[in-house]
Amino acid sequence: GKTLKFAPPTRAYVIGSHADGGCFNVSMHGDDLAVVDVAVEMPRSFFHEKDYLDHRYHFKRALYLETLHNKLSKSSEWSVDMNDQYADPRKPYISLHFGEKGDRKTIRLFATVDAETFASVRLLPDRANLR
Repeated sequence: GKTLKFAPPTRAYVIGSHADGGCFNVSMHGDDLAVVDVAVEMPRSFFHEKDYLDHRYHFKRALYLETLHNKLSKSSEWSVDMNDQYADPRKPYISLHFGEKGDRKTIRLFATVDAETFASVRLLPDRANLR
């Protein structure tokens, strides 16, 4: 069988409104003062050529984030949650919370891949990638 080996993200960069020079996001729940979104790029070595098929990419992204979550949970400097973006289990992300209630800040980590990981033609909406 195939084995997966966790490797640190290839790179991390700010995304969303703050990356475009805008202000910080504000939590929809009102308990965080500022929210910054960060993309963490999963290494290409984590994927196989046909991982665009049969939801394997989604499974591996969730597995990668769960492993990262477990590693980040060992620190006492922040609290860590796993969440699903828009209540979609195929779109997980990690929330790191800093500070006290009323002055709490959050960094949301979204797992991404390099644009060259999969051929873009394989990911078009009219492609059936389920077998």
